[in-house]
Amino acid sequence: MSEIDPNLSKRFQRALNGLDKLINEIREHYPDACYYVNDDQVNLMLGRSHTNIYRGDSLKGIPNRHLVADCSSKLIGKIGGGGW
Repeated sequence: MSEIDPNLSKRFQRALNGLDKLINEIREHYPDACYYVNDDQVNLMLGRSHTNIYRGDSLKGIPNRHLVADCSSKLIGKIGGGGW
């Protein structure tokens, strides 16, 4: 990336710092607030994205969609989530 523009990494880190600052401000009122990415959509959650419950011997995550405070599709095709 630095060959293209040496400032790209700094700009990326600045954008992340902005998100970090925002979530810290929100957490003053909603301590469990977080960002959650689902289907390339970034969601601002006021609590955990899922509530884990046991059904028999298996653990199931129930979505907490009612805790979505805001969302954006601006990064569709540009962001993803999940494990490696």
